[in-house]
Amino acid sequence: MEGGDLVFLDEDTLLVGVGNRTNWPAIQQFIRTSKYSQDLRCLLAIPLPSWVLHLDGTMMPIDRDLMIIHEPVFRKASTLYETGRAKRKVDLLKFLRGRQMTLLQVTDYERQRKATNVIPLGARKVIAYNGNARVRRELLKNGVDLIEIEGSELIRGSGGPRCLTTVILRE
Repeated sequence: MEGGDLVFLDEDTLLVGVGNRTNWPAIQQFIRTSKYSQDLRCLLAIPLPSWVLHLDGTMMPIDRDLMIIHEPVFRKASTLYETGRAKRKVDLLKFLRGRQMTLLQVTDYERQRKATNVIPLGARKVIAYNGNARVRRELLKNGVDLIEIEGSELIRGSGGPRCLTTVILRE
């Protein structure tokens, strides 16, 4: 299980990408051995295509009602684990829209340029690489406080801003 596959949707919902770096046995072990049932209401295991390294390279919540996302990645059903209920299969995009999320779409090229790999600092405030002009306009149009940084060298190694850190505590 790697940090790039762990994305908090909110304080009690964890999204986990399942693919090349985080596998199903890791998720089962996490559920068995962590305080998951005490600290989380939902864990959503999201299958990733083989060409995707981490979940944070395909989506990131910007606020409780806003997410930046590359939808073509999410074709297979996800597995929803909810405290006190049997696990079940769900369509990720329907799940997110059911939570009243506005999904800001990015293209294949923008995903490759790490447009979804941003560091959320708080409600509608993110650090992102510069150079994704259309995504920048969409974020600003949606009231996002955007702090842009130069990433030309890091992106050469396929690293995005969130690859440099992870959230420990966010209010």
